[in-house]
Amino acid sequence: MTNSITHRQIIAAERAAQADKMQRITAARAADLERRRLSSEERLGYVPKLDAVQITVFSDMVSVKVQHQISRDSNAPGRAGRPINSFTAKSRLSMLRKLAQMRDVTGGFFVTLTYPGQFFQSPDRVKENLFALRKALQRAFPAVGVFWRMELKRRLSGASKGEIAPHFHLLVFGAGVDLETFDAEIRRCWYRITGDGSQANFENCVDVKDMTTRKHAAIYCAKYSAKMADTDSTLVLYDTWSSQWGRHWGYFGELNFDALTTITIPVEQLVNFKRLVKRWLKKKAPHFAKWLGRSDKYSSFSVLGLGGQSFECWGDLFSSTVFRMILDAPPDSNLT
Repeated sequence: MTNSITHRQIIAAERAAQADKMQRITAARAADLERRRLSSEERLGYVPKLDAVQITVFSDMVSVKVQHQISRDSNAPGRAGRPINSFTAKSRLSMLRKLAQMRDVTGGFFVTLTYPGQFFQSPDRVKENLFALRKALQRAFPAVGVFWRMELKRRLSGASKGEIAPHFHLLVFGAGVDLETFDAEIRRCWYRITGDGSQANFENCVDVKDMTTRKHAAIYCAKYSAKMADTDSTLVLYDTWSSQWGRHWGYFGELNFDALTTITIPVEQLVNFKRLVKRWLKKKAPHFAKWLGRSDKYSSFSVLGLGGQSFECWGDLFSSTVFRMILDAPPDSNLT
């Protein structure tokens, strides 16, 4: 009888310990969920400044910056720079944002530059060719501005079939000449820099098209300039040139990236402004609308395609959708 009671007591103690453990696990999970429910600013002690929400309207983008009373130490050491060895999704987004900030995207040219059939250039030599082209264009057209993107692809034909070779996509502005004159000049420049002496190189390695509207430029960028790297080519590239290619996009010359306007709104108005932006995004980009809806209440964000010159029918900044959103977003009385 004594042994039976002792055994029952042991079982009861084990069950009590197990129940206590499960209770502690449940409490820890509840605390973790509560902690995740809090915004990142509240967890870090960030408090938004009143009247310090800045809305910057660019030509084809709106950027919302929320300033905080407590911020990270600006003198803290940053992460060491790493060599650029691919065109990543983050780099693509940075390029698209920079393109969206560009003003006066009309009257330019789309240019595609390729190398001759036999390609034996090193990455350093390719960048030297780009630098030489920059100098040649700036001598011929002093007010020119160029936004460039280097794309790496495997050759599908020719003497260098199967090899990795780059080609360049250029958005050229401010040349001040017609299409035929610019086409002839850039062909001479590129042939002089990379030509192998053949007539085929002069005729086939350069393609120039007219740029009509900002929408035309956006379609070109989405189709060609902003393409991600070819997976198969990237694998071969890592085996041969490693991280020697450097930057895959950039710009030079006379380009205007100034904002159209910067507006400061009360922090109470930010929530309703985000609601209007999310409603606008539901048909344009539903996945981004969901992300914006789940983001923190006081988080900064930017939206492409919602600038002051995104559509020619708007006429001016004050008739644009983003400006009407700012005017139609009253302060949220329920915000504490």
